[in-house]
Amino acid sequence: MKSSVNSKIAIITGAAGGIGSAILKKFLIKGYFCVVTSSNKQNLKKLKKKFKDKVHALKVDLTNEKDLIKFKSFLNKTKSIHSCINCAGINIIKNFNKVTGKNFDELMKVNLKSVYFINQMVINKMVKQKYGRIINIGSIWSVVSKEKRTLYSTSKSGLSGLSRALAAEYSKLNILTNTISPGFINTKLTEKSLSKNDMEKLKKKIPLKRFGEPEEIADIVYFFGSDQNSYVTGQNILCDGGFSII
Repeated sequence: MKSSVNSKIAIITGAAGGIGSAILKKFLIKGYFCVVTSSNKQNLKKLKKKFKDKVHALKVDLTNEKDLIKFKSFLNKTKSIHSCINCAGINIIKNFNKVTGKNFDELMKVNLKSVYFINQMVINKMVKQKYGRIINIGSIWSVVSKEKRTLYSTSKSGLSGLSRALAAEYSKLNILTNTISPGFINTKLTEKSLSKNDMEKLKKKIPLKRFGEPEEIADIVYFFGSDQNSYVTGQNILCDGGFSII
């Protein structure tokens, strides 16, 4: 991995997704060198081709223990880690009484278990630096919910609890951890999760009367994931156009 001597290093999982790619672009614009992960080789090739030596791209399947062990070995060799943004996630929409153990394990491995242990991977470097910013990407489904979202709501609520606990334990070392919870954002995952009819109905319920854009989430993530944030820690910050207040 070759990074500029003066570049701060950000780890971004799920960097090929709609929100993840917007976060990546924001951190690159701000001069960070980014280590990015995806489970899709083609997506990684596209990121590498587009951003060249500004990124180090790694194929990491967050459900695969061997991949996580390799990722840990890589991070241990990294000279420093300033920011860690856990953006990878999946959704399984299913009636509660139809959810299988396989469904549960698959979603929790990606959305919660991997985040827990990736945070563990980066925390020791941050402790030595006495500096770090961790952002766990949650969801409004951690505070509100709807039918067929038991798996997703459970996982994202867990992320919020993880952020609070890390903040309680490590904020004294200037390692600030927060959850950023987007509402309805114009991404492929949203389109996959909701029908067009559902999307139009939801827009009417959002006080801002529109879905958010990935770049709007990226701006918020950058603030809380950089040294611009010096005093906010352990929070679940809802970015939903006001949907959760009505």
